[in-house]
Amino acid sequence: TRQGVSIENQSANELSVSITELNAFTEYEFAVSAATVAGATISGFVRITTLEAVPSGILNPSLSAQGPNSILITWLEPTTPNAASITYTILQTQPLVTAAIITSSTTGSFLLSNLQPFSPYSFVLVVCNVGGCGNSSAVTVTTAEDDPSGQLPPTVIASTTNNISLEWTPPSQPNGIITSYTLSSRLPSLILSSQPIHELGIRFHGAGYARFPANTFNPGFLTTISFRVRTFATE
Repeated sequence: TRQGVSIENQSANELSVSITELNAFTEYEFAVSAATVAGATISGFVRITTLEAVPSGILNPSLSAQGPNSILITWLEPTTPNAASITYTILQTQPLVTAAIITSSTTGSFLLSNLQPFSPYSFVLVVCNVGGCGNSSAVTVTTAEDDPSGQLPPTVIASTTNNISLEWTPPSQPNGIITSYTLSSRLPSLILSSQPIHELGIRFHGAGYARFPANTFNPGFLTTISFRVRTFATE
């Protein structure tokens, strides 16, 4: 035969043979040689292609965060497609298992949008042909940080003639790692001009609250207090 497979010294009474350990979806050519003590003759070659099989050597998709709300997903052909035609499907496995993000008959890329900032997303590449399906390992990427949102006003927990103690909770959507809080105050008569009085540069992780006193107020004055929250994206 061609393709490097050789079956020799078969008994004259044997008119069939099974050949194993061939490659899937590979073309082979076979011929039969008959011999006597006087010599040998060989037939013409017959061509046959083995059946398709599940793809192997499936490469993990490449993920690249494109800012806080998008991820670029890129996929390549498996090292051994084992078929003439294959289909690629990207599945999301984190934070929720979803239906196919995209199904394509070619290699390429896809920009997935409308995602949450500073959140991990995982994906799997599934490659199918008529012989079956195989999949890559799950890969994960985290979207970039963004401006925080949903910061509630601070709460006054103590007030004297010259001192005010405040506490606050983190914003409902940190969209990153909080790096600092800025406390501002203004008199109602100066509502259009923000007058910062104190900035607390702290790194705040997780749930809970933070607290510090502001003691620069004059007795008897009504004061408006506001917040600004920062992440690495806003610095």
